[in-house]
Amino acid sequence: MKTGTKIWLWVMVTATGLACLALPEFATGKPAVEDKVASVNGSVITQEELDREVSLVRQRFANMGRPMGQTQLIAIRGQVLETLISRELLYQEGQKKGIKIQKERLEAEYEGLKNRFPSEEEFKNRLSSMKISEAEVKSQIERGLLIQELIDKQIAQKVVV
Repeated sequence: MKTGTKIWLWVMVTATGLACLALPEFATGKPAVEDKVASVNGSVITQEELDREVSLVRQRFANMGRPMGQTQLIAIRGQVLETLISRELLYQEGQKKGIKIQKERLEAEYEGLKNRFPSEEEFKNRLSSMKISEAEVKSQIERGLLIQELIDKQIAQKVVV
């Protein structure tokens, strides 16, 4: 397999994996046109989504003992926006290809996420503190699974070792 193909595949799988790991942080409601930072084939990426993603990256850097300076933050914002755009493009491509996620698989992933919390009450409190609903979380899980399925079908199956 060519090195360029390996790197591209790794980047896409990593981005999708990170999206799945932090699904509650990615969940949002209907976008407001006023705070639009990008539009991808008519789908809006909001300032709120961008800020949430940047906050997650900042938190990860801080957890590693590497707080970000203003210059780094500007660069990270651009990279995060590109990631959000790429994720939306992958999602739209999956929809075009007619990829559907089985309800059982979606429910299993959702239950797996809930089981990461000590109790259902703590899970619901976390959702409430983030101002997102269970339906929004399920929607984000479905999006992540659809993107992963697209990558598996369109890229991984075509890789020759």
